[in-house]
Amino acid sequence: IALRDKVLSVYVSKVMDRGENPLGLVVLFHDITDAKSLERLRQDFMAMMVHELRAPLTSIKSTVEMVKGADSGKMPAADLLKYLAIIDSASETMLELVNDLLDVAKVEAGKFDVICAGGNLSEVIGERAESFKAQITSKGLKITVDVEQGLPEGWFDKVRIKQVLNNLISNAIKYTDNGGIR
Repeated sequence: IALRDKVLSVYVSKVMDRGENPLGLVVLFHDITDAKSLERLRQDFMAMMVHELRAPLTSIKSTVEMVKGADSGKMPAADLLKYLAIIDSASETMLELVNDLLDVAKVEAGKFDVICAGGNLSEVIGERAESFKAQITSKGLKITVDVEQGLPEGWFDKVRIKQVLNNLISNAIKYTDNGGIR
């Protein structure tokens, strides 16, 4: 039952005496507002992930169709390498999204691990920026990585930092108009 800003689950049980004669009813109201809210959040998350997976799948499919439609014997090697790089980048994005889904499942199961190690954060940032070059170029955008030289190594979970950077960069690309205007 939805009642104002609450969602209640109602349980009704009959109460009998020792002779199995009805004495009355017990009505239990259980507030399941938080559970319903969490379920709605889970559904929204899944819908978003499906939507996010569509973009790289569409990119892979359209690129493969383009390569198949071209006369492969006459296609310059540079063009073929460019198309393969697009497919590789899109499949990497899909793999990262699937890994995000697995991480959510691990968090829910209480088995999510953060594994920290020493590393060069500027290298990780540069690597992530480079992995988005094809998408950045295709939208007429530019990315500049400007990290102070000589920074000491940091202690962080490389996988989680890459996920954060992927989200930041992909959202920047997604929400910036072609040519970088907006």
